[in-house]
Amino acid sequence: WGRAREAPCASAAPDGATCIAGGFAVVGEPSLTHVSDGILSPLDPTPARPAAFSPSHLDIREYTVGRLRAALAAAPSLLIGDELPTVRDPASDTLQHCTFLGLSDTSHDAFPVNCVSFAASRKLCQAAGGDLPSEGQWEFAARGRGQRRAYAWGDTPPTCCDATVGMGEGVCPGDGPSVANGGPGCGEHVDQTRDGVLDMTGNLRERARSALLPYEDPCWGGQGVVENPDCESATVGHAARGGSWHSSAERAMLALRFTSLDQQRSSALGFRCAYPDAGAPP
Repeated sequence: WGRAREAPCASAAPDGATCIAGGFAVVGEPSLTHVSDGILSPLDPTPARPAAFSPSHLDIREYTVGRLRAALAAAPSLLIGDELPTVRDPASDTLQHCTFLGLSDTSHDAFPVNCVSFAASRKLCQAAGGDLPSEGQWEFAARGRGQRRAYAWGDTPPTCCDATVGMGEGVCPGDGPSVANGGPGCGEHVDQTRDGVLDMTGNLRERARSALLPYEDPCWGGQGVVENPDCESATVGHAARGGSWHSSAERAMLALRFTSLDQQRSSALGFRCAYPDAGAPP
């Protein structure tokens, strides 16, 4: 079947992004049925859904503070007023781990942006010529394009040295997100997918543009193979995927599905951008 074959990108990736070749994958993970049970996520990652994906490009790193400052220097009106990420407040329990310190502060340029709304995240990606990834796109890239990896590198659970996880649980040393560079780098694994995308297992959970609808919903394909699944809803909140510095290793399993409020400004939530592959067949 032609759609099961790897389809290379037809265009060069934007700066800071890499090609995610198209192909076939089974989205979801039946072995994680009832792992959620209203605690980790409102939805199980089941039933599994066969899906085909077109080639695309994806940011190698989570969207950083330095990139935000550069985007706003080039287009000052892109985000204004309350659209800007919340500035860190060391005295606040909820804001002490925000990475944005103001437009003139360069000290956190290598850290991923958090404490930012869905609308602002999407506006920044669209200004760069892309968008937030769909939920299916995100899982396809994170789990190895059909390899169904539990974590970015494979099925071995992360240690404190493999990915930026477990800090908010008191399991790993440190507190708050780390620079967007693939984890601590002191363990056997690096938080890096087969395509070289960093920090999809940990650091920040990441927003997707898709509405978080059950895999039984028609937008996930019914009885056939769904092409480039992407759910939309005016009443259902958007999906977020991956683990974070505040997650346990169990909550960092890439198949798990999470929800995020559009206005939520969590220090454990960020984003990266996806881009169409110009010239690629649909």
